[in-house]
Amino acid sequence: MLAALVLALSPFSGTLPASGSPAPAPVPVPVPAPSDDEASEPTGDEEPPPPQDELESGPEIPEEDLIKAGDAFNRGVEAFKEERYEDALRHFSRAQELAPHPDTLYNLGLTQQLVGKHLEAWRSFDELLAQAHDDKERQDLLAMQAQSRAYVARLRVRVDPVQPVCFDGAPMPREHGELSVLTTPGEHALDLDRQHRALVLEGGETRMLDLELREPKPPAPPRRRLRVLAGFAIGGTTVASGLGLGAGLAPERGLRLGLGVSAAAAGAVALTTTIIALVTHRRMRQWTPPPPQPPCSAAP
Repeated sequence: MLAALVLALSPFSGTLPASGSPAPAPVPVPVPAPSDDEASEPTGDEEPPPPQDELESGPEIPEEDLIKAGDAFNRGVEAFKEERYEDALRHFSRAQELAPHPDTLYNLGLTQQLVGKHLEAWRSFDELLAQAHDDKERQDLLAMQAQSRAYVARLRVRVDPVQPVCFDGAPMPREHGELSVLTTPGEHALDLDRQHRALVLEGGETRMLDLELREPKPPAPPRRRLRVLAGFAIGGTTVASGLGLGAGLAPERGLRLGLGVSAAAAGAVALTTTIIALVTHRRMRQWTPPPPQPPCSAAP
């Protein structure tokens, strides 16, 4: 799927030039195809390219789409020759959309690197690596992908217990049973239930985070309120007891009646504050943690 593969097997008869790779990273491109005269001279050692049906492993593509894809591929080649990389990117993307093919995807990955879309280029080469036929081809593709390494970062997250995680406002995808996301370097936000964390990823970095979900703690009991209520209850009880005792010992009927009413009032205050204190304490003991919240609005 490297230069020779693009030239020999491309169903669209298009090639990329050998020059014109701009900064920041020198990206090798396929060697130009031989001229018509050279191509017409058989050497006896050449094998004819395999038929189209041997190149395609996916579903059959309508002929109309193949024609459109071939036209888009050739337009992408011409744009690449003229260093119109944004146009080349658009044409190669269209060709790959109409008729997916490793050769087109390879050229697309090269062009994505040249226009600075390194995240997309990394994914294009990842897709090619999944189709690699041997170790050499895989190593060559890895070398091409490495041109984008400084422009991407990967974050992996392990959570105990397992919980959904939000990354930059969206649910973090899961790859091979592990929360993993390929992203751009810079500042990012990570949310787990009600816990928020800001992090900065460096270019070329692969970071592993082990997170532990903290159980929500019950709110602190209103100790000051309970102390005040307890004071009223104790004070009211003491006053009620004293007034009741005084009412029993008072010699005059009017005085006994007044002290008795006062004792009843103090007792009512003590009883009321005691009930309020007990209810408050009971509510604190019956507190239950709130249900887990999704890390972001898009989470299921």
